[in-house]
Amino acid sequence: MGFLLFSLVLTTMVVGVPAQQQAYSADPVFSPIRDLSRSAEADEAQAQTAVCGDNVYVVWLSRSFYSISYYDRSIFFARSINNGISFSSPIEIGHTNMAEIVSIAASENTVYVTWVDDVDPYSLNTQIFFARSTDEGN
Repeated sequence: MGFLLFSLVLTTMVVGVPAQQQAYSADPVFSPIRDLSRSAEADEAQAQTAVCGDNVYVVWLSRSFYSISYYDRSIFFARSINNGISFSSPIEIGHTNMAEIVSIAASENTVYVTWVDDVDPYSLNTQIFFARSTDEGN
């Protein structure tokens, strides 16, 4: 069983403006848009999606608007087991200083997530991090 990997673009949400007023699908072929991050208090970016069978996996970077430091980001993950009809609540799979690139892949029951993080924001010392789930992201 292989995997299909494609990008999903997230826009930054405006605090206080309902999601249905910020984004919509004008094409009746697509389902209604869902807010996977479920947070109006964070800057979400760089979402990536992987599909394997009926499972859809999404991973993205998040930085809280209330964070004291710009160098305080999290990697979040959500999954669907019904072809994207519904999604799990997001879970934090990593907390980083300044993650810049996130990617995801899936094969059979295994989901792989990688990201690049600037371990010391005052140097050029970046490292690659890896997380894996062997139970479809449960």
